[in-house]
Amino acid sequence: MAQEQFHSDEDRSAYFIEQVLMLGVCGFLAAVTIVLWQNNMLGKMLHEKFHIWVAVGGFCLLGLVLIRAVAVWQSVEPPATAPAAEPGHEHSGECGHDHSHSHAHEHSHSHAHAHEHSHSHSHSHSHSHGHSHSHGAGDDHDHGGPWRYIVLLLPIALFFLGMFNPAFDREPIESPSNPVEHIQNFITIFRSILWEALPFIVLGSIIAGVLEEFLPQSVIVAVLPKSRFQAIALGGLLGLVFPMCECGIIPIMRRLLRKGLPLSCCVAYLLAGPIINIVVLLSTFAAFSGMENVFEYDKVSGERVPSYQMGGWWMLGFRAGLGYLTAVITALVVESQFQKYGIALLKPLARPSQLPLAEEEGADKRTAWQRISNVAATALHDFVDITVFLILGALLAAGTRLFLTPDQIALLGKEYFLLAILAMMGLAILLCLCSEADAFVAASFVTLRPSAKLSFLVLGPMMDFKLLLMYTRIFQTRLIVTIYSCVIVQVLLYSVATHFFWEQYAPYLINPVLVRGQQMDDASRDQLLARAGQTLGLLQPTPAGGAAFAPATAAMGMLLLSTSNDALELRFSQLENAATTPELRNFYDGRRVRLIGRFSGTETVFRLLRYRINCCAADAQPINVPMVVDPSSKQTLPANQLRDKWVEVIGEIRFAQRPGQPVYQTVLVLRPSENEPLVADANKPKASPLVRVLSQAPANPFVD
Repeated sequence: MAQEQFHSDEDRSAYFIEQVLMLGVCGFLAAVTIVLWQNNMLGKMLHEKFHIWVAVGGFCLLGLVLIRAVAVWQSVEPPATAPAAEPGHEHSGECGHDHSHSHAHEHSHSHAHAHEHSHSHSHSHSHSHGHSHSHGAGDDHDHGGPWRYIVLLLPIALFFLGMFNPAFDREPIESPSNPVEHIQNFITIFRSILWEALPFIVLGSIIAGVLEEFLPQSVIVAVLPKSRFQAIALGGLLGLVFPMCECGIIPIMRRLLRKGLPLSCCVAYLLAGPIINIVVLLSTFAAFSGMENVFEYDKVSGERVPSYQMGGWWMLGFRAGLGYLTAVITALVVESQFQKYGIALLKPLARPSQLPLAEEEGADKRTAWQRISNVAATALHDFVDITVFLILGALLAAGTRLFLTPDQIALLGKEYFLLAILAMMGLAILLCLCSEADAFVAASFVTLRPSAKLSFLVLGPMMDFKLLLMYTRIFQTRLIVTIYSCVIVQVLLYSVATHFFWEQYAPYLINPVLVRGQQMDDASRDQLLARAGQTLGLLQPTPAGGAAFAPATAAMGMLLLSTSNDALELRFSQLENAATTPELRNFYDGRRVRLIGRFSGTETVFRLLRYRINCCAADAQPINVPMVVDPSSKQTLPANQLRDKWVEVIGEIRFAQRPGQPVYQTVLVLRPSENEPLVADANKPKASPLVRVLSQAPANPFVD
């Protein structure tokens, strides 16, 4: 491959120092990622479904580092053998990239080369020549200084902090009461946002490197519709071709910009891609499936009335439609801005370059190794460039979560639909959730109007704190303001219009069904019990408005496996569902069960805390079951010794009715006896305590 060309020893030293820093920090980050996955340390940050993606991202990043390291090693040569710069061949700044010039001096002419990669050529001598550039080291990046690598070292430092102090490596704390617990929450949320997005940044950077090396500009020109409106409309659908999350789209879009894809088309892809994505659409449908059957209690009559929420298909259609419309309209506005200001709207690193056309002339002359090393170089530089601002955005998002919770924002807009829409838009910007997880968070606000949830789902993937900082590496301030203004105004207007439409026509569009407990005679119950053992896979929470038949059957099947008085270990989600129907309450009432969670409470009334997550700890929601010690036992718990520790509790299921409402709450009652004291007693080594401290926390502290 071509050797690096330098004009001074200072340039040479600066280039190799920058390369060593990049390779060292990226290699360290890849190693930490692999260790987190291999030692199952991701369980406190991410849902299990993301663990394999983190592993893939770590190994891919390590592979890029190794390939680039070999390429840099091969480019090293003694300073004395480096060819001198040609007369009149001037470079401005540190170029740090490969040059290969062949000159055959036959006739005289003078010309100038204008390249978009931070250096200039000026030739005025007799020759006939062909240029072939191998820009493996970064024709489109600045070195940025050591601060970038200091920022990249932050997650590595937090990894070692958690290794040496396990207090900083845990699930979120529901109600932090001191500065240390606030710091623990901050670190947990920051790490979860970062490690969830990191593998997709790596994959997006690799795709960007492949596009830079193998996608000719001529192909883009050939497939792009002549009509700019049609081109924008097509750009909004690129998410179906490149199904990446909002973070992974950034490096892909920047490379497409440099390859000549119009800015407006890239903006349409950037905004619509995270929504027009098959994975996101499926998660939206799953989160809202059955939501149309939600009923509320009327304050005046006390009767249950339909809430008229959007179900899976309706929410999927509205989210995809409004997201696509917002992206296309914003892209058209950006197109008008581009006609006025041109490439001045873009940072130099993202401006279209004429260089790829020159590369294509000699592309077939490069070896496979040269091409692979160029892909690795481009991917690593994009990864460093984007990840630095991802880290800063995640820090900002985690900081806001210290002072504002989703419940507080939802409470602001509970009574007024416009305030609810604005509150959910603000929440979308603050939370920085992955577009694959935000649907489950929005669905958790059951009583909010559909328009408010829709504003959250459309705005979140288009703009949040982490995206804002990453945009600064591509767009100038004028363009960022234009995009954000268009998106915010459109989402607000579309959400308000959706509210009036849905509130007026929902009774005609959906038919909510109030699902009541099923009445079963003895014969039906016997038949159900006979089938229960074959339906153990149905142990899932009952969806909003869904039938309780499957959970009841599955619960019976599990209990059939316990033929003695031993306590059955149930999940928190099962106990939540146990209070939903008369049949489940009758079946579970008085059953002995075993639960595991973090202790929180007093000597007689306490809770075991667990968290439900959809993607990462940033969307964690606490779930718990109240527990009481039987007053007749005269025994109490050593709450100060148990607080915040992982414990196993055995108790009886009971149901408490909320005053004045036909709503029931599952309660676990602990009834100590001679053989089963509340806690371990040294004088009774054979006794089985009802509350037992676990020697170590579960590998995965979250529940499905």
